[in-house]
Amino acid sequence: TNTELYRLAATNYAVYRNIQLLSKLIAGGRIMVQEEDTSTEDGWKEIPHDFTKKIDYRPNPFMSQSLIWMYQIFWLLLSGEAYWLIFSNRMGEIAEIYPLPANRVKPIPDPDVGIKAFAFTPINGQYPTLIRPEQICFHRLPNPFEYWRGMSPMSAFLMGLQINTEAQKHDLEDYQNRLSLQWLISVRASMPDREYNVALADLKRSVQAGERWKMIRAGEMKADKVSQERNEYSKLVYDITESQANYIYGVPDAYWRQESAYKAGDYQN
Repeated sequence: TNTELYRLAATNYAVYRNIQLLSKLIAGGRIMVQEEDTSTEDGWKEIPHDFTKKIDYRPNPFMSQSLIWMYQIFWLLLSGEAYWLIFSNRMGEIAEIYPLPANRVKPIPDPDVGIKAFAFTPINGQYPTLIRPEQICFHRLPNPFEYWRGMSPMSAFLMGLQINTEAQKHDLEDYQNRLSLQWLISVRASMPDREYNVALADLKRSVQAGERWKMIRAGEMKADKVSQERNEYSKLVYDITESQANYIYGVPDAYWRQESAYKAGDYQN
């Protein structure tokens, strides 16, 4: 399902770091309503508005401005859609703004009015609740296939995400089960087959039992630690998919290389 895809994408560090970077940058700004004004330097002037005031200061009693912006951008860059639920007071003024999880909201199109309602599915599995369009602030990325829906950036990274995930699973299994060659054990060339088989069986039993060493009586033996570099295939997969994720989110590879070099320098200092 889409939700499973978004959860998987959020566990991918290349996706997560790009979304985190962009969400922090956007959360540090502010939203404005402007009108054209030729008397100003840039030709625009800001107009006071209840919505921008609420967003900039205290959207609701439980969340800060930066939190609901970061939440909004996270969903926008995962699913291509993001929603704010707006509550007004009896005077018609905006009282509170809450972010909604995009995976549980669906716009209901109408040929006459565009979107006639938004269907919100509660987490407890109850039937969807219909929310009036004027209560929703709907952000979406362009979608050439469905006009009233956003297109997830993950649609361009689906294959890369799956390949990256499989590479990580392989590396994890290798690490947990020691699938790669760890030790090179040699015995004297003149050892009889019977003694060799006894030594081999003894070593297998000790490994299966979780023992870290075993003393045997089957003759001379030498063990050398095998130093293996990182799986070359996995490394190639990680490099390619990292670049794909960076490209999709518009963050240059050079930015992350510089960031890594900076952090490494700080660590050394």
